[in-house]
Amino acid sequence: MTASLVNSTRREMFRLRTTASRIKDAWIIAVPERFMRQAILSVVAERGYQLGKWGAQHHQPAVWLAILTEEVGEVAKEIADATAGGIKFNHEHYRNELVQVAAVAVAAIESLDVERSSGND
Repeated sequence: MTASLVNSTRREMFRLRTTASRIKDAWIIAVPERFMRQAILSVVAERGYQLGKWGAQHHQPAVWLAILTEEVGEVAKEIADATAGGIKFNHEHYRNELVQVAAVAVAAIESLDVERSSGND
């Protein structure tokens, strides 16, 4: 690696770390930490439930997209039922569906990371 490439890479890594730090700082200001912790713990609990129900899942990206889209569809249904269906908006159901979306996204990331770590890029 040439010295200029190394320096360029170092500058880019510093820029990315600085940007990530600013985003984190802005997030903490905008969202009290207890709400962030509660949301993340809900996603972790849902991942535990999913693992207990289906075991570790390893799918191709297109399959993960289908699963994730189905979960997003359930979020959309909660909103549509409340706005067009005349059903009272249920915050708990809505939140639970959002947690499932996040947990499926985490499962897809886990699957990708496992695949990449085994050298199956």
